[in-house]
Amino acid sequence: MSFKLGQMLLKDQLITAQQLDEALKLQIIIGAKLGSCLIELGYIDDEALSNTLGSKLGVPCVDKRQLLTIAPDVIKHIPAGLAEKYRIIPFNAVNRRICVAMADPSNLKAIDELAFATGLMIMPHIAPDMLVSYALERYYGVKRDSRYVRVSGQLFWGAGSKAAPPKAHNTPSAVVQTSSLQQTEEKASTLGAGELLGFDFSKQFEGFATWVDPPEEQPVIARYSIDQLSLDFVAAQNRNDVADVFIKYLGLEFSCGAIMILRGTEVVGWKAAYQQKNIVHFNTVLIPQKESPELLDVITKAHFHLGPISAAVGNRPLVEALQSTPDQSYLIMPLSMKNRVVALVIVYADKNMLEKRVKELENLVYKASLAFEILVIKNKILVT
Repeated sequence: MSFKLGQMLLKDQLITAQQLDEALKLQIIIGAKLGSCLIELGYIDDEALSNTLGSKLGVPCVDKRQLLTIAPDVIKHIPAGLAEKYRIIPFNAVNRRICVAMADPSNLKAIDELAFATGLMIMPHIAPDMLVSYALERYYGVKRDSRYVRVSGQLFWGAGSKAAPPKAHNTPSAVVQTSSLQQTEEKASTLGAGELLGFDFSKQFEGFATWVDPPEEQPVIARYSIDQLSLDFVAAQNRNDVADVFIKYLGLEFSCGAIMILRGTEVVGWKAAYQQKNIVHFNTVLIPQKESPELLDVITKAHFHLGPISAAVGNRPLVEALQSTPDQSYLIMPLSMKNRVVALVIVYADKNMLEKRVKELENLVYKASLAFEILVIKNKILVT
């Protein structure tokens, strides 16, 4: 699907140019899709966006309730491999026709292959990618990205709802372990209204976290200079390139370095390195801002913190992931874009060393923010 979502929404006056700019900035930082960012910022709701896109593409939308109670006999029509490959969910079958929910109903190759495999006429319907991901896990056992886990409760049950999802069906291809799924749902918070529609223009910005195993070590990172770091910032093609450049440098220069991003009222792990080795799965760290006095203070004041951190409950996941202690000397630096804190850079080392390098780190954080701004401008060119 190659049309430009931002341009279409601007033309239909569903959003303003300023709202698009804010959504593009959020997209670069959190790695979500543009539609999801617009919804999370409250500029448009998921149903309105889906209906608009469905109207433009000439296909009907799926009511989210239709994906909650799909009969096992319907699920059996589509093999798990094809469902995962093309991100589709069969939700109704009548005679020789089967209705499927798709994030990209313009994918004719997928429709043709499904028709050949099933011998049925495929009736495509458009659905937010987050809903498709939820249904893939529910009916086929395909694990969701944790971004989808965090928002699924609000999208299906409403903000603040404590209702648990209904039990999953057993299928020949997979059995979803509902108890484990519910435990993951309880860990995560609802931050926005949904992850919408996997269009080509946003794929380079996808994804940053999954609920997986504890950190593992990676090969030692090679050393390089600040000049080379600056060149690499300029050459960065996406958000992960910027983060990788920064973490590469922090991991070499400090005992530990990490980048966390702000997502709603929470701070989420992105990338980290300990003793020159990447910390895998740092992206599972999730801290409510109000549960960490130091992080909250840095965010609200937009000023760095230098020194130990408290033994507050919210700091425990960070301390454990970074293999440190609360009394260690930390330097927590805000990364801002357009006068708004969007991420935190965290290092720890000897306090005297940190005091001497505050200015250096401030300069590097500024370079990183400029690199993100360049990506925002590039992305704006693509979507308008």
